[in-house]
Amino acid sequence: MALVCSAAYGADLLALEEAARLGLRRRIVVPFPPDRFRQASVIDRPGAWGRVFDRLVNAAQEAGDLLPVDVDRFFDHVLRIVRQRDAKHFLWRPHPLVTEIVDDGERLGRLATAQFDGFRQRLIERSEPFVANRGSSSTMPQKRNPISCVYITACAASVRQSVAALLTAMDEDHERATGPWEIEWITLPSIFTLAAGALNQAVFVLKGLEVHPDRMRANLDATHGLIVSEAVMMGLAPALGRDEAHDLVYDLCRKALEQNRPLADLLAEQQTVTARLSRDEIQALTDPANYLGFAGVMTDRVLAFTSYSASRSVLRR
Repeated sequence: MALVCSAAYGADLLALEEAARLGLRRRIVVPFPPDRFRQASVIDRPGAWGRVFDRLVNAAQEAGDLLPVDVDRFFDHVLRIVRQRDAKHFLWRPHPLVTEIVDDGERLGRLATAQFDGFRQRLIERSEPFVANRGSSSTMPQKRNPISCVYITACAASVRQSVAALLTAMDEDHERATGPWEIEWITLPSIFTLAAGALNQAVFVLKGLEVHPDRMRANLDATHGLIVSEAVMMGLAPALGRDEAHDLVYDLCRKALEQNRPLADLLAEQQTVTARLSRDEIQALTDPANYLGFAGVMTDRVLAFTSYSASRSVLRR
């Protein structure tokens, strides 16, 4: 493993010194002779960078790791490639790790929003882990507000806004002299810190998440079967035709709302339905538990993948 950089003032020189401390090989690439590079990109800024540059360059030269680049030949080569290919291949792209961190922030934000919906007082399908007085209200003692999800959504939103700064840093000028890398110094630590905070809160929530299946079932039943009206329509379509099945279920759904009656009861009163479906078949069509699609398969795959990843992590240790 080796660190390859140009040894300009600031981050390059600091990284080279840290690589030396860690015993890593250091390869220094400069676009013109070292003395000229020293004048243009090292000692033109405040600080004792010149002595650091001299020490590191001398060490690299002795090790055969100082690599001056013939700039004219390099740009001639780049121009030839650009003429042969689409120039978009040469646009700056964020490091994959940064992209992954930002994506993780987005995923955590979506997770927190979904969990927050389930925490609502009227639904109470899920609850954050119980900690005495955590999330309590000063005026309504019965409330148990989600706290971690609020932190996660705030962190995710802040990470999302930081992406704009990174996009600005993509506008690179000669030697990046006008501040693109300073933007990265400010923004990247913030992104990593916020993402780590969101992840920490997500681990806390998921490890002690309280799930209330009885409340989930009650919330589904509160719709009197309307939540699975699509399943009913698709179940009737082979016998009645899709358009007729759609119109029939549409009318029955309106009646179910107006009369506050279960959809299954209204279906059982329709001769066109009972001629083709028994009461048990109607009940099965209006049961949300029978309309899960591939949710179980996808859940099993996620759990299997998580178990596999965890086992590989243990083996790597």
